[in-house]
Amino acid sequence: MAGSVLLIAWNLINIKDIIEILKISYAEATILIGTFFSTLFIQLEFAIYVGIILSIGFYLRRTSRPKIIEVAPIQDIQNRIIRNIHRYSLDVCPQIKIIRIDGSLYFGSVDYVQKELGKIIQNNTKHLIIVAKGINFMDASGVHFLESEVYRIEKLGCNVKICSLKGTVLDEIKSMPIYNSFLVRYLTNNTKDAISELLRHINQERCSQCSARIFNECVNFPANGVHEKKENDIG
Repeated sequence: MAGSVLLIAWNLINIKDIIEILKISYAEATILIGTFFSTLFIQLEFAIYVGIILSIGFYLRRTSRPKIIEVAPIQDIQNRIIRNIHRYSLDVCPQIKIIRIDGSLYFGSVDYVQKELGKIIQNNTKHLIIVAKGINFMDASGVHFLESEVYRIEKLGCNVKICSLKGTVLDEIKSMPIYNSFLVRYLTNNTKDAISELLRHINQERCSQCSARIFNECVNFPANGVHEKKENDIG
């Protein structure tokens, strides 16, 4: 009888998948090993709880640290495609910084995002665009965090725009009073609108000396130090 049980249990073990998990994911490997050894030393039902607790812990750790990536348009392409500046080796605008938040913005992640934004906002950064297309969920803490962070950044003399917020997230926060009293003033539909609005506030003298010229609208900023503004063309 014992031999039959061992044979059945052995056939349930997928060695190939176990090896793959151990190689690919540190978190899943830790959960696997922790749950396995728990079954050897404590009762089975409690060992399962150990695996569940480890899974929840790693999930909360991952969601509490959303990726904050600096992005920029791919140059020499007519359509505005925003990509990771490090992965694609892209030039950046010295006056407008664009970041993308990939992850949920909730009570567990706001402290981390605040610290990361503090590192990004430097003395030479005058304008900031937050691309919110990667935000999957935003609770009241996340919305209030945006409010306090925008006010903090504006006190440093910067202008802020938030663009490309998902429709599902927008539907959830529209019922909050803070949406109409604050957030709606900073939201734009896409990065094109956000860039066009912030270009009206840039230092034109610095722009005339810039060699990056990463935006399509940069053609409206002559490089000879004289800016002939064409407001009808911007946007």
